[in-house]
Amino acid sequence: GGHLVTINDATEQEWIYKQFADSKRIWIGLTDVGQEGHWDWLTNDGGIWDATAMSGTSFTNWGVGEPNNNGDEDYALMVWPDWNGVIGGWTDGKDSVGNRSYGLIEATQPTPWYNEYDFTSKGVVAYWPLDGTAEDVTGNGNDGILVGATPTNGMFGGSYHFDGTSYIDLNENYSGLNEITYSLWFKADVLSAYPEPEGHHGRVPFRHRGDFADHNPSVWSNRMSVSIHDLDGNPYADTTLPISTQAWHHLAYGYGDGILFAYLDGEKVIDEPRTGSIDWSNYMWTRIGYHSSNYEFLNWIGEVDEVVVFNRVISPYEARLLASDANDNDIADFWEDPAGSGWIENPTTNHYYRLTTPMNWLQAKETAENWGGYLVTINDAEEETWLDATFNNAEARRAADMWIGFNDIEVEGEWEWLNGESVLYTNWYSGEPNDGGDPESSEDAAVMNYLRECGGGWNDAPVENIYPAIVERDDASSVTPTPTPT
Repeated sequence: GGHLVTINDATEQEWIYKQFADSKRIWIGLTDVGQEGHWDWLTNDGGIWDATAMSGTSFTNWGVGEPNNNGDEDYALMVWPDWNGVIGGWTDGKDSVGNRSYGLIEATQPTPWYNEYDFTSKGVVAYWPLDGTAEDVTGNGNDGILVGATPTNGMFGGSYHFDGTSYIDLNENYSGLNEITYSLWFKADVLSAYPEPEGHHGRVPFRHRGDFADHNPSVWSNRMSVSIHDLDGNPYADTTLPISTQAWHHLAYGYGDGILFAYLDGEKVIDEPRTGSIDWSNYMWTRIGYHSSNYEFLNWIGEVDEVVVFNRVISPYEARLLASDANDNDIADFWEDPAGSGWIENPTTNHYYRLTTPMNWLQAKETAENWGGYLVTINDAEEETWLDATFNNAEARRAADMWIGFNDIEVEGEWEWLNGESVLYTNWYSGEPNDGGDPESSEDAAVMNYLRECGGGWNDAPVENIYPAIVERDDASSVTPTPTPT
């Protein structure tokens, strides 16, 4: 469990401000609800402790004139970029329906996310987080045995370091798949330039070993190859590109639909036709960090983290998402929002939709365009009801407000859809749009589900505000739909 964040000193305040405060307003754990004027920090069991007695410090960062208890304001917020002249200044606020802000949670040991997910429906047949053990957390029995590998800090949580002789021996039981994708993070201490040390073999962070049925990448400083042999005898494919040592890279590679493919850091670098089905014959072993005892100069020296095996071909978007380190989670981000790893089809409109992470409206517009779509256009109440049911539920764990494509940026007061469609339907909340009730204000973009607790509707908001956004695509080209979660 956790609690709203406790801020002990200026260093912690500065770090939190830089990491999270572009969310504009963040609830922190300081409150005087127990005794007016006596501000205490919340504990993780819902109680309070005295701020002045905690670790011998009484650090605060109130804006000038705060807290002022302007109408029973019992809870503290950090405000970006400043409040009353103080950078990241704190103010007291009310616990009321209309006073919604992000909350920052602090926990000493996060609960592993993976127990919450149904791996079967996601196509994950093996997953080794490598956070201090070699356990396959899918429950499919692909657990590993550590042979000299040493635990260390990884890309996400822990990882293992390999010294050229150490490895993890895996109890692999997914052989026989017709399609497969391997995903892993690697960081090399040592890499040679192609063609050294031996032809088409570079150092190997992961290897499924068979007799002419290998599945593995080979990595040089200036080249990478992937090998998934097929029954027609087709071997590896390779590409020329720079790979840095002492830096994390993400690799996803696999075989399916007659294509041997690989993505490096989210970008497709190998895409070669193949004629035969995957060769699983004469299986010997599967190991992380190891090529063979006869060719120790090909064994991995460096780290490996987050090894995942899918029983399907992942989409280009999934490859980019797996390679993203913009968020603070590992492949939990893959399924964090109800759009899952791809897009959801609305059976009525036959369009595809997904949710972004929180961002401002202009960033959301750019993200939608990069995904080949646009911020959602809502043509009737039925479509809005479907969007609300799909993207604003308990699983989503999102703020209610979500950006849509409605805006009056071009001409004040003339609201239009980004994709140019005619305005057939609106659902403004009572009194909206109102430009914030200030003639000098500029609220030029719309969110849906404003004050959802009171019935909801649309609201005009400054484009700088931070909300998730709904992206829409007209067709299924380059879209891999994900079944709607149940």
